[in-house]
Amino acid sequence: MLWRLPTARAEIPLPEPPSLKWIPIPEPPNLSEYARDRQAAIRLGKALFWDMQVGSDGIQACASCHFKAGADGRVKNQINPGANGTFQVAGPNATLTSADFPFHERQAPADQQESPVIRDSDDISTSQGMRRSRFVDISGTAVDVTTPQDDPVFNVGGVETRRVAGRNAPTVVNAVFNYANFSDGRANNIFNGVNPFGPTDLNARILVNEGGLQAVQVRIHNASLASQAVGPPLNDFEMSGTGRSFPKLGKKMLRLRPLERQLVHTSDSVLGALSRQNVSPGLRGLATSYGEMIQAAFQPDYWEITNQVVTFQGGVPSILPRPTDRDLTSDEFTQMEANFSLFFGLAIQLYEATLVSDDTLFDRVREGRATYTPIQRRGLDLFNALGCTECHGGAEFTNASFSALVFGDGIPLLVERMVMGDSRVSNYDTGFYNIGVTRTGNDIGRGGTDPFGYPLSFARLGALKEQGALPAEIARYVPDLPPNTSATTRLAVDGSFKTPSLRNVELTGPYFHNGSYASLSQVIEFYTRGGNFPATNRETLDPGIVEIGQLQGHPEQWGALVAFLLTLTDERVRDERAPFDHPEVFVPNGANDANPAEDVMVQVPAVGAAGRAAQGLPPLEAFLSANRAPIAADDVPIVPQNSVNYIKVLGNDGDLDGDAIAVVAVTQAVHGSTAVGPGGSYIVYTPTTGFAGFDNFTYTITDGSLTAAARVTVTVHAANRAPDAVAEFVNMPANSSVNAIEGLLNDRDQDGDSLTVVAVGQPAHGTTTIGPMRDTILYTPNPGFAGLDSFSHSISDGVLTITSMIVVTVNRPPVAANDSFTVPGYSVNNALRVLANDADPDPNDRLRVVAITPPYKGQAAIGPSDDVIIYTPRPGETGTDQFVYALSDRFLVSFATVTVDISGNRPPASNNDVVTVAANSVNNLIDVLANDAASDGGSLTITSVTAAQNGLVSIAAGGRSLLYTPYTGFVGTDTFTYTASDGAGAVSSATVTVTVRGPYRYYFPAGLRDAPASW
Repeated sequence: MLWRLPTARAEIPLPEPPSLKWIPIPEPPNLSEYARDRQAAIRLGKALFWDMQVGSDGIQACASCHFKAGADGRVKNQINPGANGTFQVAGPNATLTSADFPFHERQAPADQQESPVIRDSDDISTSQGMRRSRFVDISGTAVDVTTPQDDPVFNVGGVETRRVAGRNAPTVVNAVFNYANFSDGRANNIFNGVNPFGPTDLNARILVNEGGLQAVQVRIHNASLASQAVGPPLNDFEMSGTGRSFPKLGKKMLRLRPLERQLVHTSDSVLGALSRQNVSPGLRGLATSYGEMIQAAFQPDYWEITNQVVTFQGGVPSILPRPTDRDLTSDEFTQMEANFSLFFGLAIQLYEATLVSDDTLFDRVREGRATYTPIQRRGLDLFNALGCTECHGGAEFTNASFSALVFGDGIPLLVERMVMGDSRVSNYDTGFYNIGVTRTGNDIGRGGTDPFGYPLSFARLGALKEQGALPAEIARYVPDLPPNTSATTRLAVDGSFKTPSLRNVELTGPYFHNGSYASLSQVIEFYTRGGNFPATNRETLDPGIVEIGQLQGHPEQWGALVAFLLTLTDERVRDERAPFDHPEVFVPNGANDANPAEDVMVQVPAVGAAGRAAQGLPPLEAFLSANRAPIAADDVPIVPQNSVNYIKVLGNDGDLDGDAIAVVAVTQAVHGSTAVGPGGSYIVYTPTTGFAGFDNFTYTITDGSLTAAARVTVTVHAANRAPDAVAEFVNMPANSSVNAIEGLLNDRDQDGDSLTVVAVGQPAHGTTTIGPMRDTILYTPNPGFAGLDSFSHSISDGVLTITSMIVVTVNRPPVAANDSFTVPGYSVNNALRVLANDADPDPNDRLRVVAITPPYKGQAAIGPSDDVIIYTPRPGETGTDQFVYALSDRFLVSFATVTVDISGNRPPASNNDVVTVAANSVNNLIDVLANDAASDGGSLTITSVTAAQNGLVSIAAGGRSLLYTPYTGFVGTDTFTYTASDGAGAVSSATVTVTVRGPYRYYFPAGLRDAPASW
């Protein structure tokens, strides 16, 4: 085995890395023992990764934090207060800007020794996840039953916001090459089938069919991505209410349509063939089930047992016979449900193993298919000369990769010796370094422990192994210590973090484990000055973190380094071309500023294999990419003489980046006075007394960084006419607060004057105030009140005022109750009267169904009278189906779940009949059921028959036969169709063909008709 003891990083020249295409993709050596079809497993993994239903709130998907180049790109509500628990950079629900970065800054950013610190925060820029809650149970829908918990940290004015995780989300692109995943490497290379912690969880078991269910340990090597994948779905910051288990998640997901609320592009490189948009554009989800996907992907030994169930006490499985007299409880699990963590982890690993960005300019140059520009070449030379490859080595550009750790003998080099920043030799985990981004004590990273009390660090585990302090079943998987070291050799693991790959680094900001740097130039500043805390962290500091004199005072060198780093971007990632295409996902982007309890959702559209450009979408950009100036447009308002006017100049202005804009300055008018209104939302203009004519001034807007200006030309007219005020009728929900009513909605001014609300009366059953823009009225009904309320409001054009009434209907929501129905298999158009148990507390409201979600095992549509749902199960489906309907009273909406039990009864086998009857005959008895049969036993009865064209047909007494009478004189063929029922709801039809024959006639040769007979 090779051990390294470097003394000076740049003294040992390393070969230039190869193309990533030349690096084999790691995978478990015994993968086929678990997966039967790789492509089916990839399909399952992609569906699970992007499915929002995995989250306890029905929103948080794995992809919610990895939707942009495999990482996160949001800027609102992305701050964690760090170790000190105090928000410094920004608070909950705040929006980060480029001015907030970096979190640690010096007056002269590149000079560590002399420049004073002007900003230092231990806040963390990372990803928002769940609101704080405790898991209670699954609900049969995408949203779990949870109990909200007070959150003393993540709240705005006492209203809980989504919690923000404690570390920056790394990209999943190329993550398959990492020997251990997560920033602290806790996703063990050995997957135990249950959680991220590998062999240290001695109780982890999966259920295998070995002549019946057996709970067994599994050890799947080279599966760190699988270990990583099963962490976030149960993390109460990221995707779950506290206390959820994977079997519960499995039971939930197996009842839901994959990606049920998300569009999947028909050309998706993995899921396109399964997209329901192939059936009808706009249909969401996949035309399959998770159960079917698991069966196609994994070996039957892990899901086929149906006559036994599993329960868990303290995480330990118990195997019991499946009850036959009742349905399973939510705490009894099938084998497939109990093993859901195994399927989830391995499927997502196989999907993420396809996300390899091996077609960068760097790769093409190494393959001889392209060349660098001079500045790119200079940047590569600097990258090598400055020792960057000592941590960011190999084709993966990280020493935490398989190719850097595993050599020809197959034994990984997991622990190395190195002289640390205090000039003392220490053992450390290969690929994990303390580079002084944060103080060691703020986050010890690799120095932490797992939930079972064992160190994450291989170096610490090796020391325990050397001391004989590890159980044998754990010690066998722990590496030996380097030669000439012992259990007492000093360790340098606290404050160290996994070295990330630099591939696509242009697109994966913010940077470092705490997300404290927004741009590559800021990162280069960090390395140029030798880190943030070289003295504080010196005991475990990477010795390569020293001042780089070659870069200090040479910004052109920085530019060259950035130019080289940009060659590591795969344009397929930027354009989201296959394999980086994906389904639609909606991600939370903070909360509504006016109502922090309400999420603001951002749609990430479905992208097909051809990429974003093919769909007219812009390419992905860097985090907080270069800002564009706002756009200000000229305004031409008309105002009355001798008036005070609030001119909303922002109405026709905008910002290409979607930034909020505000007026920050205004020049004085020639014939009047101007002022910027509160918040920069309007300009207050008052013409000089007695002036009439044209006036003008200029205003300036900002997006927080850049500015733009426009001109306002005002027409001041002499004669003023009063505005017209029209009564308004609005509806508001009961027990709501601060409802904004558009106070000027129906009001007009004949002179084109700007109108404002200047007064509002108080209603009898609530309170009112004028909104900050003076164009709305904020109304709050009294708690518990429902009915009619009213108040007056006065509007003004600046001179004249008029008053009208606003009538408010305060409405209580309807009460939608869950429903259960039983329908026969193969039945059609079952009328489900879902409103029968619904109610509305307001007696005059009419209830109706306004929307339904697609059911899993059939089709559902709103009936013509809006009070029933027409449901048809798919042929062959049995068991339980579910969907949700929306109940409306015209103003408010409630939701309920419909559970449909599809009986296993098959339709009768009805066969066509051919009969012959005589012309002019009556009531011919046709035994059409003689050649029919009930498929599941029992007797058949004719329930209906269509009209015949050339006769009369009816059902005979007893319902076993038909009576047919041809019309008088008719001779020929007649047809009709009958329907038979087995009495259990299953029906089928067949056609009867009747030949009507006339009386026989005999013809004789001439002369013989009347001749005597002779023999």
